[in-house]
Amino acid sequence: MQRTPENFRAQADVDELWDGMCQSAIALISSALHSVNNDGKLLKVKVRDLEGLLVEARSSSSEAGPITLKALGEFQQAKKKAETRIFELVNSKIDDLIETAEYDWSSTYVPDGASPYMQELTRYLSNILSSVLIGLPEKIKEQIYEESLGHASSSLLSLPLDPGVRAISAQAVTAYSLDVGHLTTFVQGFGKSEGLLQRLEELRQTTELMKLAAQGRGEEYFDTSISHQAFNKVDKIKGVELVAKVTPAKDAASMLTAATGGSRSASPALGEAKKTVAVGFGNIRDRIGNLTQGRTN
Repeated sequence: MQRTPENFRAQADVDELWDGMCQSAIALISSALHSVNNDGKLLKVKVRDLEGLLVEARSSSSEAGPITLKALGEFQQAKKKAETRIFELVNSKIDDLIETAEYDWSSTYVPDGASPYMQELTRYLSNILSSVLIGLPEKIKEQIYEESLGHASSSLLSLPLDPGVRAISAQAVTAYSLDVGHLTTFVQGFGKSEGLLQRLEELRQTTELMKLAAQGRGEEYFDTSISHQAFNKVDKIKGVELVAKVTPAKDAASMLTAATGGSRSASPALGEAKKTVAVGFGNIRDRIGNLTQGRTN
């Protein structure tokens, strides 16, 4: 179909164009970096040889000292800029995909598998590694992958912590956990994946904490003997916030039963549920202090 100004502005067309531009830019920069890396070794030799020749040519004069040409430094700066640009383009695509995540945090439905956006995210990362970045040196590829996974982890962690998310059902925790598990399994399929998995450790532990809270065992997080072993990568403030947000499955079921029993019984049941949460978590500041103190002892 021929594109007109009207249909070209459609969101799908804009997204397709942007994806194509990003992919082309990454491929172009990667190709250039591959050539730069190969030529860089030769350039270092040639520059140093030239510096030596210039020193010898000047040895008969009164001036002394080494000669350093600017070309090699400028060359390295240009290479670093190209690497940084790849990071930016990959992270931009990751942001675009995660922004399409549509979690219903109050859902009562348990999905069968990972969300479409997460499947698309892992396909994108796989394509980047297997084709676009394949010609780059291993060190640069590892840096790009570690950076992209760290960025994805931070972005995923921000979803349930969004101030607009007031409560999280046990079913929503399961959906979120399936997506995190899909990403973790994907990374485990790489050779030398230990370093890459470390980039996902905070996300993995935080997800495990949410699952614990969904089982009605959120209190265990405040047991330092457990939290310092199982959740040592979880930010203390964020961990407390998530435990408070997650509604255990049994509490959600009792609240739903009370709510459907009539308006008179619904209100006291909800009030009792709120009271239970308040009593269960007690003084949050004291609990955070206990967690921190237990770590230093």
